[in-house]
Amino acid sequence: MKWIHCLCAAFDREAFLQFFSRVLQVLYRCTNEPSAQNDGELKRLTEEVTGAVEAHVGREIYADAMRTVILQFSKKRAERKRQQAVEPILNPAKAARMKIKKHLTRKEAKKRKTQDRDLELGRLVKKSRPR
Repeated sequence: MKWIHCLCAAFDREAFLQFFSRVLQVLYRCTNEPSAQNDGELKRLTEEVTGAVEAHVGREIYADAMRTVILQFSKKRAERKRQQAVEPILNPAKAARMKIKKHLTRKEAKKRKTQDRDLELGRLVKKSRPR
């Protein structure tokens, strides 16, 4: 994030606009990804850099470019969702493997959760046998 702030300060407006869309993609990812939501420092720094970039290029240009970036990301997300919905029809064997894997992951998570709860309560926990 700091490098984006430095780019904003180092380049004039016209030079900065050449790679402005890439910068906005990074800023959008940092503000909207679930992993970034938990990091307070990253969130604060992203807001600070976003304000500096917006002030450097102008509010109207920033809003138009950000709208374009959001549209690109939503199109990609919709395409992935569509592809995932069609996958069981196009490749049923792969879809079955993925479904089994997903259920095993859920089963293991449930086991881990109950073991953690039992450890907290001081209950005796049996060790699972290796498969």
